Amino acid sequence: MDVAAVCAAIRDWTIAQIPGGITDLDQLVCDGKTLSGSIEPTRGGGSAFIAQVTLYSAALGLAIAQAS
Repeated sequence: MDVAAVCAAIRDWTIAQIPGGITDLDQLVCDGKTLSGSIEPTRGGGSAFIAQVTLYSAALGLAIAQAS
């Protein structure tokens, strides 16, 4: 299977579903980071940690929201 071709086909199909294409579409990028060494096991078998999540607007060129 040509993975790059499949990804391109999915991308093209997704863009075709947007009225007007992507010319006026603002891209929002969400990125999260975990503070190194902050992960601790919980009683239920999961993990607790400190994280920072940022929402970035490509059109504005800046982060529009952050949360910890």
